[in-house]
Amino acid sequence: MIAMAVPGAPGKLAAESRWAVETHGLTKRFGAKTAVNGIELLVPRGSAFGYLGPNGAGKTTLIRVLLGLTRADAGTMSLLGYPVPRHRDAALARIGAIVDEPRFHGHLTGRQNLALLAAAREPAARDRIATVPTTGSRSTRWECASGWGSPRACWETPSCSSWTSR
Repeated sequence: MIAMAVPGAPGKLAAESRWAVETHGLTKRFGAKTAVNGIELLVPRGSAFGYLGPNGAGKTTLIRVLLGLTRADAGTMSLLGYPVPRHRDAALARIGAIVDEPRFHGHLTGRQNLALLAAAREPAARDRIATVPTTGSRSTRWECASGWGSPRACWETPSCSSWTSR
């Protein structure tokens, strides 16, 4: 595997690998249940790909393992030539992934959810969080006074900085 051939040099790893995703013997178990079993996967750079299969086939588990959201029990993997989990941060800085369906995290506050979204966008997105109102009760509905509609749509619009409650 190219990703293991040049340890400690993530820039060179990425430049030499022709694979966007590379796994060898990747396995994930939950107790006695094997969710992902010995996956051998080579996805060329520049490809768009997805996983198809019935519920319980291990699609989401495989993505979570690749992204370092859960640990593999066996095998090796790399993303864009970066060995994961060793160089996970370098790999994740260069990819985008949606696990399951996009939504806000219920265990985080609205502001924390926005901060999480902003971390994946341009630097100015972090500044726009300050425009989100912090007053009102949990039932207060906010809208963009500039006419952009929902708070999320307004927040994602660089020119919006004005909010009203309704």
